[in-house]
Amino acid sequence: KPPAELLPRQQVRLTETWEGAPQLDRAEVEITATAKGTRETAAVAFLAVPWLLAGVLAVLVAAGTALWARARRRRTRTE
Repeated sequence: KPPAELLPRQQVRLTETWEGAPQLDRAEVEITATAKGTRETAAVAFLAVPWLLAGVLAVLVAAGTALWARARRRRTRTE
């Protein structure tokens, strides 16, 4: 539960579950905080990439690089 009052330089961290969050997409989140006599808005953009997809792509790139380097070394030896 957030505090009823927020003093200067005091911070509070709130979290919320995001059902249906984007997967493999660019997203922007905007938050607005309102209090008596004031209102502040902040936004952030990010790229959402599922960890499994990122891991599979990293393994494929590493394997492709290793195979390319191996083939290049073999060609150099045979010449």
